[in-house]
Order: sequence, then structure tokens, then C-alpha cells
Amino acid sequence: MRRAIFSAKEPETLLYIDLPATFGLPLFEKMTDDEKTTFIKFFSSGYLNLKTVYPRLLENIRENLFSRFQLKDRGELFARVSKQKQLHDKKLTPLIKRILDTKQSDDTWVESVAGAVIPSPPRFWKDQDFDQFEIELGIMVHRFKLLEKLSKSKDLDQLSQGKIESAKESILNSPEFDSLSLEEKDYLLSQLIDEVIFKENV
Repeated sequence: MRRAIFSAKEPETLLYIDLPATFGLPLFEKMTDDEKTTFIKFFSSGYLNLKTVYPRLLENIRENLFSRFQLKDRGELFARVSKQKQLHDKKLTPLIKRILDTKQSDDTWVESVAGAVIPSPPRFWKDQDFDQFEIELGIMVHRFKLLEKLSKSKDLDQLSQGKIESAKESILNSPEFDSLSLEEKDYLLSQLIDEVIFKENV
């Protein structure tokens, strides 16, 4: 029912064609009196459910986002991510831009950020889409934390920065490293940073 409502272009089409099809009923004009009664019951039940389910979904998305970053609220998330807004990473740039958008209301902001994680807007999600969101968000936040570590080495000279950037691209994007887990990539990057910083300070 949610998908039918949000996909509707004309209220008449929604009421007389789309919703009856969603409920497994014939077109409204062809319904018997009993079928019309069933339609009204289905619609009333679905509408009440929709009023509570979608806000709960947005709240789950919001909580998951803050939890992944280990932060309390939107303000803390903005403060942390804004420090990395110059990151040149094509996979994270859309997420970073939407997190830093202060013009959106809270619910609209949550919808926008979720849309940067998986392409389908939350209002069209099925149950498995939230599971996919959790997986993809976990990967993206982990990637953010890796690049955040690199940014802390900004006091190094340009040559050292170049070495780190080159190795970072290889570790994160080269096919030869695809078989590595996120933890293994994290370890390699940490070792790389430590080695370069150590060499620059001896």
C-alpha cells in the first residue's frame, strides 16, 4: 500500500485502480458490496499502519546512523564530518554533502542521507532494503574512518602525503585488494600511516 500511495500520480487512479489491485480486489467500479466493505477495511487498516510504520522507519535510520558513527545527534555528526568535507572520495562525497546539509528538516534530512547510502528512497523500501542499508552504511562509515585517519597526518610534507594517497588508493580501490576484509584494509592503512610518520620523525 505504501508503494502504491507514493507512486501514485492521480488520486482517482490510486483509489479506483491501484489500491484495489494492491489488496487483490477487482477495480472499484466492479466490486460487489462485500468487496467494497473489504476494501474499506483494508484501506483503514493500512492507513493507520502507514501513519506509524514510516516515522518508525525514519527513526531507525537516524539511530543507526548515529550509532555507526558512535555519536549522539545530528549536531555532533555535522561537527565531525565537516572536518573531512574536503575528502576527495567519490564513494563518500554524496553522503558527506547530505550529512552537512543544514537546510533540511530532521525527517527530510534522514531521507536524504539514507538515499546516499542506497539509491531507493526510504518511502519505497521493503523490509530487506533496511537490512541492505545497514550493511552499506557500515561499509561507508568504515571507509570514512579509514580516510579520517589519513587526514590526521596532514602535517606531513607533500612527498609523504603523496605516498600515503597513492597507497591508500591501491588498498581501497585496486582489484588485487578486493579479497581483503575491511579489518585487513584498516590494518594495512594504519601500518602505512604509522610507517610514514615514523620515518618523517627520525
